Amino acid sequence: HLRPTCKFSGLNLFPFDRLTCTMEFGSWSSSGKYLRMEKQKGVGFSIGNSLTAGESYEEYSFAEEDPISCEKYVYLGPNYAPEENWPVLLYNVTVTRSWQPYA
Repeated sequence: HLRPTCKFSGLNLFPFDRLTCTMEFGSWSSSGKYLRMEKQKGVGFSIGNSLTAGESYEEYSFAEEDPISCEKYVYLGPNYAPEENWPVLLYNVTVTRSWQPYA
């Protein structure tokens, strides 16, 4: 399980907000010369059929349109090692809040 800290926007629409969190996955100790992350099956994620799916009450759920996106980004290497780069995967996860308890 991940517990990311995100800079959310859209909180002014509470409890009908749509929140997006960007998470960056990569290596801080090995450059792209040694470790290169790739998207799973060209997409980078799968939804559903996980061991933790199906809670009885969820305060948040995935947004109906484009709940998850994944893009590759490459940080350029420093001046002393320009041939090395630092590839990462950026995941944008969008959720909507269950508004019923606030009605």
